[in-house]
Amino acid sequence: MNNKRIASLLLLVFMLFAVFFTVSGAEEETKDLPETAAETDVTTTGETKKEEGGFFNTFISLRENGGLVTRSFGEKTAVTFDDGTTGTSYRIPWAPYILTIVLVCAFSYIMGSINFGVLVSKKMYKDDVRNYGSGNAGMTNVLRVYGKKAALLTFLGDVFKSMICALLGQILAGNGCGYLAVVFCMIGHAFPVFYRFKGGKAVASAFGGLFALEPIATVLLLLCFIIIVGFTKYVSLASIISAALIPLFINAMWRVPLFHPMYNFDYFIVILCSVFCTCFIIWRHKSNIKRLLAGEENKTHLFDKKKKETDGGASQV
Repeated sequence: MNNKRIASLLLLVFMLFAVFFTVSGAEEETKDLPETAAETDVTTTGETKKEEGGFFNTFISLRENGGLVTRSFGEKTAVTFDDGTTGTSYRIPWAPYILTIVLVCAFSYIMGSINFGVLVSKKMYKDDVRNYGSGNAGMTNVLRVYGKKAALLTFLGDVFKSMICALLGQILAGNGCGYLAVVFCMIGHAFPVFYRFKGGKAVASAFGGLFALEPIATVLLLLCFIIIVGFTKYVSLASIISAALIPLFINAMWRVPLFHPMYNFDYFIVILCSVFCTCFIIWRHKSNIKRLLAGEENKTHLFDKKKKETDGGASQV
């Protein structure tokens, strides 16, 4: 069996595992719901026992209850819990809700298409980073070609554009829209409409968006990334393994009431988007997987002096 078939088989096994994990997790969560909440979850965003003031509490309420669109246009209904207490729920106004998601996704794709690797290389060096190394416009190739300063600017730009998209989606239409915004920002970064659909591998874009949505899980993923790079010197391997952990870490956060106090239909969107992030990043690293299996992948020394290379072994962020 050749390396391509091995990589495809590994990706298929992981996808099957992720789907099984998502379905089983959703069924387990549904069993824990109060009966009244389970009955209304089909058409509502979730339930909350009380509404509190303050910026932080307002933000939490918006992201867990369908965002500003649902709060503005959704019908407010009363919910009775098993313990006898009452709360409120918002029925989703499907037309404006879906329209908002479509517009946010379109905006996120355009934002993702603003590739800072290309911008930095053209503005600072009057050149195009895609002409060197692996030919991608990610942070790692910028680091190999132009050095740490250019790489840092590229990383920050790609991170913040995704954070903006994620937060915008979350505020306007809740958690599900925030995760969809990250997905389309990643697609835009990998296939930018402004640069002939030739971009990076979307790791930094995924990191920025997920950090805005799930900061604790993302910091843990970053620690895993740093540890793997420190021991192996392979950025590609660290990216692939960290990406594989995304659905597990995200799902763990959604099982903690402190972070997500209510269960609603957004959970399915969130897990599916996290699985997509994993599969997309691994797929974008398919050439790196081949080189890793063949023992031909180049190592990245983050603290070395800048070195201009023309090999194709860089793993692009």
